[in-house]
This record gives sequence, structure tokens and C-alpha cells, in this order.
Amino acid sequence: MMKRLKVRNEFSAFYLRKNLNYNGVIISDDMIMKGVEKYGHLESVIMGIKAGVDMFIFREADDKTLKIIEDLALAVEKDDELKTKIILKHYH
Repeated sequence: MMKRLKVRNEFSAFYLRKNLNYNGVIISDDMIMKGVEKYGHLESVIMGIKAGVDMFIFREADDKTLKIIEDLALAVEKDDELKTKIILKHYH
């Protein structure tokens, strides 16, 4: 049985890829859930990218979600590690 892996745990993607030889897509749970609010939606997405998450689920495409995407684009410009993770995913 597959256990739920939390976005905040950067070990999760490493474990899936290295220990289980999983090369598929890692998809987040819904990023609008209450548990994500603990870290903030933007910070949770950033942590997820750094942890190796490939896709994020947002059940609603509302103004709040669009603001998260806009803020993420700005964060990528300022964070070399984040930028590198995204570029490597694109060309991997």
C-alpha cells in the first residue's frame, strides 16, 4: 500500500527515486487543503519543487491560485536553487 508523502518532507522524492527506483511523476495532494496553510501556499509549492514534486494540484483556478503562480515566478527569479530544480526537471 502506498503511504502519503508530505510535501514538506524533502526526503520523500529522494526516497522514491533512489530507494524505490521510481522514475515517474510525483504529484502533490491538493495545495488548497488546510494543512498547507501551516506553511503558506507559496512556500509549500517552493518546498515541493525543491523536494522533487513534478506537478501540483489546485482544485480551484481562482484569483488566489493565480496569485500563487505569479508569486512563484517572482520567487524563481530570486532563488538559484529553485531555478536550477525547475530547469533540470524541464530537460531531464
